[in-house]
Amino acid sequence: EASPTQRLVGGFGGSTIGTIFAVWGAIFVAGTIGWAFLAAHWPRRRVLTLSLLGMLGVVGTLAAFNHGAPAAVLVAATAFVLVECGFTPAALAQLADLTAGRDESRGAAMGLYSLLLGSGQLLGNLLGGPLAARWAMDGVLALTGAFALVALACVRGMGIPDRAREASRDAAQG
Repeated sequence: EASPTQRLVGGFGGSTIGTIFAVWGAIFVAGTIGWAFLAAHWPRRRVLTLSLLGMLGVVGTLAAFNHGAPAAVLVAATAFVLVECGFTPAALAQLADLTAGRDESRGAAMGLYSLLLGSGQLLGNLLGGPLAARWAMDGVLALTGAFALVALACVRGMGIPDRAREASRDAAQG
């Protein structure tokens, strides 16, 4: 049922929503592939941070659109989707870096990554359902923003030795 105060709740027909998701899904896949190449040249923590800031941008622009901002704001949201796509390639590359030279640890690291990913999905559903029931799309966007902020704090606290890795790479190159 449509909401009188939130445009993203019942404001679009099924075919429109399907088209929007198809376009954004294609943009997300293209962005992830693009970041897989770009992330190799940037420090991991920088890519992770930028990606999470992109997620906050998506949340902000969707919240603005949800409350009456013109449809043109969705162009900005799409740009932020392209930015947020860097998270997965950078996270997987970080796992590969952490297990470099320890082939026996790679399976365990990927298993842990899968466990954490699944736990995040479970937690998102457990918390998101009641928030969506109470505040509709505003609740979903607020929870997404809160998760992005927690992830951003965790990334900022990570001890990824970006400077040390860059220095050793530079020294090895010449």
